[in-house]
Amino acid sequence: PYWETKTLSEMTPREWEDLCDGCGWCCVFKLDLDEEDAKDVGRAPGVHQTNTCCRLLDTATCRCSNYVERHKHVPDCIVLNAENVGEAVDWLPESCAYRRVKDGKGLEDWH
Repeated sequence: PYWETKTLSEMTPREWEDLCDGCGWCCVFKLDLDEEDAKDVGRAPGVHQTNTCCRLLDTATCRCSNYVERHKHVPDCIVLNAENVGEAVDWLPESCAYRRVKDGKGLEDWH
């Protein structure tokens, strides 16, 4: 499989998209709390998931309902790519294919 022979930056756009396991975590709003903010809300510093998601996320399928035009409707939509996926590792689930490939691990059996 290509994900065992290529780095994330070597993948074609199609390979990159195909690697996504569709968990939907990219579409869940996150709070990045610094020390002061974390203290104010009684949480640890770092990235925390919320229970709110992008309005384009189809929660039944965990897929974007308008993926092709998502930036037209949601300008600050997160775009993961080989350059920034390392920054996202803190909040991506350990099962995330991008995270696993970046960390040199194989994909989950179900992928």
